[in-house]
Amino acid sequence: MNIFDSIKRFDPDGSEFWSSRDLAKALEYTDYRNFEEVMTKARIACNNSRQAEIDHFVDVNEMVPLGSGAERQIKSVFLLLKNLVTLCLRICQRLYRALNSLKLLNVKS
Repeated sequence: MNIFDSIKRFDPDGSEFWSSRDLAKALEYTDYRNFEEVMTKARIACNNSRQAEIDHFVDVNEMVPLGSGAERQIKSVFLLLKNLVTLCLRICQRLYRALNSLKLLNVKS
């Protein structure tokens, strides 16, 4: 099982999603604030590709346990798989075209 499968969650309808907090840990971000910048860039890319942000990102409050046994709310984002994969592919295609046009890739389109 890969790291992404190990942090995958399911909603009541059985649709896959990921918590941005789980994803940040899996990608070895030591400070979630730094990963929030990545999420901001992903949202910008989503909007730039004329995709509805709500189809890819859901802002939530998650409960986390404290050492005392109590819990507290923290901000997080749920990333929806089906739409997120489509968005990532579009971003990669645009990056590929941009790098190729700058002759940074030695690949023919």
